[in-house]
Amino acid sequence: MEPSRQVQVFTPEVVDERGNKVVGPELEKVTGLVTEFAQLAQLARMRKSLEREHVQGKVDERTLSATDHLQYIDTVNDHPHVPWATAFFANDGPDPVYIVVNGDIMEGVPPLNKNDSDNFNFTKADRRIEIVYYWCDAGKSASVRVRAKY
Repeated sequence: MEPSRQVQVFTPEVVDERGNKVVGPELEKVTGLVTEFAQLAQLARMRKSLEREHVQGKVDERTLSATDHLQYIDTVNDHPHVPWATAFFANDGPDPVYIVVNGDIMEGVPPLNKNDSDNFNFTKADRRIEIVYYWCDAGKSASVRVRAKY
């Protein structure tokens, strides 16, 4: 038979600025304020989440001419002056293209081959699609269709 264990419940005391224990109606007032603050914080998180999901419902369609020179689309400083929520890229070739969204350009980025496509959905992300880098290998080129929503 195992020895019984006593569980102690820790109940923090609320004290005023002089260190005196707050009880009765004053304690209820403090706990009410704390509860109200927690509810406001939760509402703020919910609002931020809903704002992230908001999309204007507009479409931005373009055709990119990728070459062996690094190029980019800046959706914030250039048209449409709003980050994209989603973006669909289709490589019509003739060569593979590299596409990087919001990231650092590094080695090891997988190519998007001719007749392949890729879809980026940043609707619920903290950061939407603000910048897109694209390029091909040396001496290569590709035509890339883009359909983005913001």
